[in-house]
Amino acid sequence: MAKVAYIHTNDGVTVVLQGRPYTVSAADKAYDEVLSLLGREDGERRILEVLEATARKLREKLVLAPDMEYSGGVVLYRGEVLHSYAVDRLVSMIEAKMDYQPLARFLAKLENNPSKRVVDNLYRFLEVGQVPLTSDGDFLAYKAVRHDFKDIHSGTFDNTPGSVCEMPRNRVDEDPNRTCSNGLHVCSFGYLPNFAHANGHVVIVKVSPADVVAIPADYNDTKMRVSRYEVIGELENYYQDRKDVLGEVGRTRGVQEPGFTVHDKFNDEVGAYYSFEEAKRQAQRVFDDGDDTEVTVQDEEGYIVWTVDEDGAR
Repeated sequence: MAKVAYIHTNDGVTVVLQGRPYTVSAADKAYDEVLSLLGREDGERRILEVLEATARKLREKLVLAPDMEYSGGVVLYRGEVLHSYAVDRLVSMIEAKMDYQPLARFLAKLENNPSKRVVDNLYRFLEVGQVPLTSDGDFLAYKAVRHDFKDIHSGTFDNTPGSVCEMPRNRVDEDPNRTCSNGLHVCSFGYLPNFAHANGHVVIVKVSPADVVAIPADYNDTKMRVSRYEVIGELENYYQDRKDVLGEVGRTRGVQEPGFTVHDKFNDEVGAYYSFEEAKRQAQRVFDDGDDTEVTVQDEEGYIVWTVDEDGAR
């Protein structure tokens, strides 16, 4: 069998297969594979198979979610081609015949988020934090709460399983450079030791990507501010075995306990930290928010080691 006749230029390669010319652009995803087959004795048959597979993909059309479809090898939302890291992941899953529906539904909901920054970066956050998607396109995260299931900072939001917590989106700080600010806070499993405390609970929350407002820049993108979430359950025995039930792996079993806690004017704990410096920064943030006239940092034995009040920090 004769080898394939071809001409190779900067723009691509033109081959003659079964008496017909075919041009493959250098930008085509099949380009490198076609080049690798040019010198083979069975190159004609193999290149025809590659080109036919590419043609089938271009003809393929799938309805992924409301207003979203896969057509011509790309993902479109309301007729507009989408480009992002998450979209590339979705295309790869479709081509590999994997279960793509949770990610497709996630992306469709994400398109309803008014923040371009969140649209561009949220999926990377989920991958870094190993945060799972649900079948309807939401995702699951964690939240540390008080012994009575109220939120740690204000004590006003009920986080018992089955509850829905929400606030107006325009009341949530969208600036990612403000790491502790207004909004409903949720996190990945890896962030929990920075905020959980042993006389409270850890709950599992379900969040729509449309309701994410900011991903603060600290802690390697492992926490976020949202405007709404649903509490779907409690992470049982977190303080005993540190087991991540979402990932089914106890990744932080045996982890060192945080050595410093931040307390408000009522001596209620509002955060736990490994670093004294981070504990001081958090105490200053709480005080600056204006809700407390005195905020303290205590060591693991309960002694006050730093205070900020109207007279300053000491």
